[in-house]
Amino acid sequence: RRWHLRLSRALRSAGFTPLKTDECVWVLTSDVASGTKGSTSAWQPQRHVHGVLGVHVDDLIGGGDQKWQEAIRKLRTELEFGSWEQKKFTFRGRALEQSYDNKIIEIRMGQYLENLKPISIPKEIRSNPDQQLPPQLHTEFRGLLGGLQWLCTQGSPGLSYDVNLLQSRSSAPNEHD
Repeated sequence: RRWHLRLSRALRSAGFTPLKTDECVWVLTSDVASGTKGSTSAWQPQRHVHGVLGVHVDDLIGGGDQKWQEAIRKLRTELEFGSWEQKKFTFRGRALEQSYDNKIIEIRMGQYLENLKPISIPKEIRSNPDQQLPPQLHTEFRGLLGGLQWLCTQGSPGLSYDVNLLQSRSSAPNEHD
């Protein structure tokens, strides 16, 4: 909690504002006048977004223009960060890589998938595939499903149908599942 309060103060001091809809997303904006010179319509301020910063506990991710870069430099003088990676890094299970021209960001989750551990089914259960899994394997099954579900929601929606079918069996799985 103290870290969150300290980070919030430092972000506000650097000019960032949290979104009303998600206080884990902070934006750096400035006023921009709208309307055309000589227009009879009333002048209304608009906001120009210089950059966005996402916060997950003590992990931050974001990007923006030169004004955003300056605000980040200020933030880094106020707070100590363990590491500050750019261009190519892993964030919350995703490998991110920005192209040299800064126009493309690739997101890969292969390492996350490789880290999911398959369940080892003992021979006696394999010989009776309709038998319900014992509690320990049931727990492992549900844990694996949670990992697969996260993968689906974070970057591999094409797996969602198959994972959903497996989840429908999660209350009483057997070796077939």
